[in-house]
Amino acid sequence: RGRKEAGLGNEDTETNVIWIKAWLDREKEQLATEALVAEGYTFIKQIADTPTTAQTACELGVDVIGYGRDVSPTAPCALATNSWNWGDYYFKSVRAGMNGTWEPHDYYEKGTKLTFSDKVPQDIQDKVNSIPLDEVWQGPIQGYGFDENGRYDIFVPEGECLIDDDLLSMQWFVSGIKSSERIEAKKFRFAVN
Repeated sequence: RGRKEAGLGNEDTETNVIWIKAWLDREKEQLATEALVAEGYTFIKQIADTPTTAQTACELGVDVIGYGRDVSPTAPCALATNSWNWGDYYFKSVRAGMNGTWEPHDYYEKGTKLTFSDKVPQDIQDKVNSIPLDEVWQGPIQGYGFDENGRYDIFVPEGECLIDDDLLSMQWFVSGIKSSERIEAKKFRFAVN
């Protein structure tokens, strides 16, 4: 969900992904943010582990959405952050382990908390918070997937959606997203949306 749902369309926007290929690497996060801003990008959505991306964006005067933990204490320009809350999962898993009933499984329930800046109007916050998590996970990824040369490698038919395994291992981008990395297409399975 995003610009299209807000009635802004995607035609005039471009998203660029920089892969830092590292965990907890503040220097790479800073360099990636600086590179995007130097290229003229005016908004950063971080998917890195430390608050460095958000802090760097704020220092450079660019709005940002944080990731993983609330970055607002050190990055006041952050419009929002999704924070992972593992407490519910740990509690249930430890209890199941103690009872001898624990089994490995994917877990998505009650794990995300959104924190918004005062700069985000309350009606927008309410709209975002009203979207059921199931809708987000089964969101509208339909149409063509593109490689970095602009060729489409996959087509998701209207009325169908990718299943969780495919979304979690997705190696391609939708239109409007570029990256310097080569993206290999693969066979996908679909579910009726």
